[in-house]
Amino acid sequence: MEKQLNSKEKKPIIIKIFCIIGFVLLPISLLSYIVPSVRDQLIREFGPILITIQIISATLGLIGLTGYWKMKKWGVYTYTTMTIFSITSAIIFKVPFNIGYISAPLTVIIGFYYYKKMS
Repeated sequence: MEKQLNSKEKKPIIIKIFCIIGFVLLPISLLSYIVPSVRDQLIREFGPILITIQIISATLGLIGLTGYWKMKKWGVYTYTTMTIFSITSAIIFKVPFNIGYISAPLTVIIGFYYYKKMS
């Protein structure tokens, strides 16, 4: 049986880094959707459904990162779901490339790398 992290073991630094970045950027992303100028531009370019999709995606991302921070397997599943949902919707709506297309899958890979150490 694989060893899981106990309370005395440290959380991997790479997970700390990705979580902190996500905990800073995802709320900013969520807040940007309520700023009228940003929201109105997104609605004009992609339609109102994209705002809903982005809010759901960012919320799932925050929930998933909370699981990562707590070293819980459900965090990996939630974040993976968000990544698939987000990238698929971006492709469908032809949203321009952003750093999330790289960072989200990389975070998923890191999660599965440390998956056996999670509870």
